[in-house]
Amino acid sequence: CRKDFLARNLAKMSRKFPDEYKFSPRTWILPADFISLQSYIQDLREKRKTRTFILKPCNGSMGHGIQLFRNLDKIPHDDTNVAQEYLDRPFLIDGYKFDLRVYVTVTSCDPLRAFLFHDGLVRLSTELYANPAESNISNSCMHLTNYSLNKFNSNFIRSEDCETGSKRSIQYFRSYLTSLGYDFDVLWSDIKDVLVKTLIVAQPHIVHGYRMCRPGQTTGNLSVCFEVLGIDIFLDRKLRPHLLEINRSPSFGTDEKIDQDIKSAILADTFRLLRIRASDKRKFIALDKAESQKRLHSTTNSENSKHITPTARRTMEIKQELESLKRDKQRLEYENRNLGGFERLYPPVDEELQEKYARFMEYAFQSTLSTGSKLKLQNDHLSVTSYKQREEELLQVLAQLELEGADDRPKPLSSMPMAADTMKPGSDEDLSLNNRKLSGKKSLRSTSLPPPRRPPIFGHIAPRHLAAPRIPLPLKGNSLEVKFGGGCEFPDDGIDNVRLRETLDSLNSLSIKYPGKTREEAKSLLDEINRDWKIHRQRVGAYWLVKLDSSKRRRLLDIVQDNARGVIEKVWATKQSDRLSIWSAIIKLMYRLQWSHGNGLWQTLDPTIGDSVWEAALLRDKKLIVDKLTIQCCRRVVQLTKDCLFTVYRLSLESRPLSRGSLEPSTPMSESASMSAFGSGRPPFTVVPVSQRLIRIYGRQVPSYAK
Repeated sequence: CRKDFLARNLAKMSRKFPDEYKFSPRTWILPADFISLQSYIQDLREKRKTRTFILKPCNGSMGHGIQLFRNLDKIPHDDTNVAQEYLDRPFLIDGYKFDLRVYVTVTSCDPLRAFLFHDGLVRLSTELYANPAESNISNSCMHLTNYSLNKFNSNFIRSEDCETGSKRSIQYFRSYLTSLGYDFDVLWSDIKDVLVKTLIVAQPHIVHGYRMCRPGQTTGNLSVCFEVLGIDIFLDRKLRPHLLEINRSPSFGTDEKIDQDIKSAILADTFRLLRIRASDKRKFIALDKAESQKRLHSTTNSENSKHITPTARRTMEIKQELESLKRDKQRLEYENRNLGGFERLYPPVDEELQEKYARFMEYAFQSTLSTGSKLKLQNDHLSVTSYKQREEELLQVLAQLELEGADDRPKPLSSMPMAADTMKPGSDEDLSLNNRKLSGKKSLRSTSLPPPRRPPIFGHIAPRHLAAPRIPLPLKGNSLEVKFGGGCEFPDDGIDNVRLRETLDSLNSLSIKYPGKTREEAKSLLDEINRDWKIHRQRVGAYWLVKLDSSKRRRLLDIVQDNARGVIEKVWATKQSDRLSIWSAIIKLMYRLQWSHGNGLWQTLDPTIGDSVWEAALLRDKKLIVDKLTIQCCRRVVQLTKDCLFTVYRLSLESRPLSRGSLEPSTPMSESASMSAFGSGRPPFTVVPVSQRLIRIYGRQVPSYAK
């Protein structure tokens, strides 16, 4: 591949991960980086140090055009070249400099699957190595290990044995290091780490080009291309691997027996891994023809799709993903049975390595592609879950969707909900509330919500033996109209209705605290996001659905949930909020917002969907008593959650770099600074600080009722 492109992308990753991407020599792309190279040499002169630089053509191969320089004035800076700092302390074999040619087979780029062959070539120079000086700097056969240059030297040794001569095998090198007391397995592991990091750098570019050539295809489709890469690795005196270059079309010439043995084994095992069959071409042509016919009849299909409910459409998608997961599992089993001389390079088997490389892959996509392309590709390439775990998650979602689809089916009029009879005391469901133990200490990670309970009527702490009456749905014309509060009785003094209104007023008075800004400034920032939603939509979606993991999304929801609980406990003058129906409705709402990895909240941001999904879920739940005030309270909670998401998203833009999925900036605000925008007084009710008090929700004084 082009050396300038590789150097530019490696430099981008090394700025983000300096300790991980330090396996490539310091590189300058000329003539753009000539000033930077000049200043670097000037600093060396001030320190009385000298360095040797190697100049390579950006698109050269086989060692042509490579030169060594020790004087800056002799370096041509008008041509397009790559200048690298020469690695002058190599590990030597019998006094000769060498490099390793390792072979990596990429069987698929969407998603990435790569395999490393266990053997390769050790290519030695043909002149005894000496430190670069003006007297030997022009001796290419001393400083360069390219076979195309050294084979013309009179000292080049051709041998039938893979352990002698100027070209040897990596298996010989393994035994050679072992005889010297080195651990070859540690070195091989370091080389694999370098190879994976290098492939990750190029992955966004390759996937983008691959999908441009195959529009409409998804990650689950079979790969239609492969590549055998020849990667050159340099070893210094401490046996640290350094990346020299990547050859996307390595030579498969067989001038010697060692070439015949190694390269023929590579090709044979590669074709076995690819599982290429003569019928594949016919199947692909037939599939492509069927897709063309499907596009021709897209108008008819679009009309039919209008009658498909969202639940049914999502169910079809989950079943397709399960089928794709099954094919991937079968392919994985086939590859494990037919590895031959290969070992799996990516994705790795070790879970720690999966998480480590996922961070690199995430940043590679973020720094390379635009937001629109990045959102889709990241979802496809950042999954590190096992096949079994992913299959279990999909089956759980599918079971939930099937239950929801059963509720969406039309029911006969005889099965319409009616007012329930009061349960008799002493029945099987007559349970005492006094036996229920409420934990006074919350878990640090409150990702699991309490199971939904059958709530009493609108927060009135009623005995368990009172059944929750169902709301009748009177007919209006040919449609059903939901009548909020129908069939519900309040106490004579109306205290429940008053408290619900006070709860709604208190929730309306809450607002998100933006660090360092007043209430008006924070409101203007949120209004700006809502006003320019078409611009921010993809970025907010990438941040909420991709950047934040499930625990961080749960923490963001907890910000609103904990403060809403504080309001409810203050208004209702009780610490047992779990026994209030308004709180049970909010718990059900939070379940819906975090449904399907955050898609529940994301649906509320869609103007065509809005709050209809979660409202229908609350009304459909026969264990909940929902009236108009309860729906309005839930709507306010949803709006606070949106404002909280927009605030954290805006903070992430202003306080980069952030840790993965982090809700706090690099310098957290103090408590006094976070409260300064609203005066020096403390909030009227207890607020649970989250993320070192980065986000807060404040409200006005709420009334206090005597128990």
